[in-house]
This record gives sequence, structure tokens and C-alpha cells, in this order.
Amino acid sequence: MDTVKNAPATAGAVSSFNAPYDKVTAATFESLRGLRVEISSSNEQPEGLVILVSKSMTAFSYGEIGRITVERSQGATTNVRVVWEKRDQAQITGTSQQEFSNDLFAGIQTALTKL
Repeated sequence: MDTVKNAPATAGAVSSFNAPYDKVTAATFESLRGLRVEISSSNEQPEGLVILVSKSMTAFSYGEIGRITVERSQGATTNVRVVWEKRDQAQITGTSQQEFSNDLFAGIQTALTKL
């Protein structure tokens, strides 16, 4: 978890949403609920909300870990950044950073249309 937790603030996949920070934060939690991940922690930081998540080990994967940052913004656009890693870098199965971030971003967009 330390590798993901301590990754540079600019690391990972990023997507911008045309919504204020508070709505994107709510939509991010809604999206995470649909992705079957466990939220290890969520903390407000100066840069925004930092959420640490993990995905349990299965018969096909040793599991994955991630950090999602909803970047604090003053305007109408809010960025969400994802750092996601497999617990064992040698494993070929499991969810890649691209797959997870695409699913998360799509879920955020869907949730925003409902808010």
C-alpha cells in the first residue's frame, strides 16, 4: 500500500469532470460502491480528498490496491486522479490501472447525471 499511498501527486490516470468538487466527491463514492472495492481510508488533504482502496485476492488475482484523489478546485471543473497497482507485479491477471480508472471515471460520470 505504501507504493500507491506515497506515489507523486501527479502520478496515475486523470479525468476532468464538469462539476464542482463536492458533487464529484459524492459521485466518486457512488462509483466506488459499484466497483466492489474496499475503502481503507478517506481523508481530506490540502490537495483534495484522498481515498485508499483495495480489491481482495481471488482465485485469479493476488488483489490490487489504489489511491483516488478528487482534486480540490475553485471552478466548475474537478479532476479525479487514480493510482492503481496489482499487489504482485508478476501477476498477469487482475485489473489494470487503465481498466480500473476507466470503470471509475465512467461510474463518476453516470453518478453526476443523477445528482
